[in-house]
Amino acid sequence: MARKVNPIQAKNRAICVTYSWLRSWGIDVRAPKDGEEGDLIVGGKVIVIQEDSAPGNFDFSLSSSAILGSNLDDTLAELHKLTEFLGLGSPEGFRKVTSTRANTHDYLGVSMRLTPFSRTPNLPTSDIRKWMPVLMKEVNRAFRRCEGILYNMGLEKKDLVTVGLVYLTNYLNRHQLLKDEKITGANLTLSLRQQFGRWAGVTIKHLRGVAPITSGMPIDFVMGSPCPNSRFVKSPGEDCATSYEFNLESLESPEEEPEPQFDSEEVKQKWFHKKEVKDNRYYTNRRRNAKIALEQALSDMPHDKMLSVLNEVKNSEFQHPDARAEAKRRIAAHQKTCSSCKSTCSARSVNS
Repeated sequence: MARKVNPIQAKNRAICVTYSWLRSWGIDVRAPKDGEEGDLIVGGKVIVIQEDSAPGNFDFSLSSSAILGSNLDDTLAELHKLTEFLGLGSPEGFRKVTSTRANTHDYLGVSMRLTPFSRTPNLPTSDIRKWMPVLMKEVNRAFRRCEGILYNMGLEKKDLVTVGLVYLTNYLNRHQLLKDEKITGANLTLSLRQQFGRWAGVTIKHLRGVAPITSGMPIDFVMGSPCPNSRFVKSPGEDCATSYEFNLESLESPEEEPEPQFDSEEVKQKWFHKKEVKDNRYYTNRRRNAKIALEQALSDMPHDKMLSVLNEVKNSEFQHPDARAEAKRRIAAHQKTCSSCKSTCSARSVNS
């Protein structure tokens, strides 16, 4: 069942596609100002986009279904009616369009949305430059989130810019609102954020089967250091061979902290007392936090699982004696207050 298309959305998209193609051919086109008739003003002529041939106050009309058709030749044929009416002939398209969609195994085709890109015109540099701040903002955001993916793919931030330019071109060709740049900018931000997220998902999925071409890359970009204290250095000479260099000084054991010096016995006693209090407070806090964590973990367990865990600790010879004693104490305390355990013990005594 074909998806029902909103006629208003279809018309706005057809206006946007017509505007993009005319701009790419260098034809003077703009959106009508307040009070002007038509959908577009092309070379001073009023152009409308409609499905019927109803009369009206316009100079030329185009069919929205032909412009938005799946066949690019039909789109160009409809637009050529307008260019011939204007005396500009039949400008050609820009890219070779294939009749099939990008294969799901085609990483570049799927990740960069090359199928819709093959149907878009080359927008003027001024149109791209106007929206570059929005694009770069989302490129920087994607770079921060996908830095690990880029490193594994052997890509840089400028590669994200290239991908983003494809997304930007696709968006401006079909979705920009000619009369409201503010809404266009907001929607473009959301679209780029969605497309970069999609790019990351597709890249992760294809990452195992995509190996970067490492020829010409710096070795430290392709291969990691074997340990934190090593670094790559180039040997002097014409071949400029790269090798590892180790900072041996950083590998030396640090000097032991000297014993504190005291002016009197009273100062010494105060220092050791303060250290003892600090250590005791540290271990007291650790015991308290461990006890709280244990209480929380046991309370979150079901009744039978909690008893099973405590019995396992109590009866295991590999557990610390203190832990076994604590488990035994908790089981005894629980059985004194648990009605279920009391009834079970009573039933066992009767059966015996």
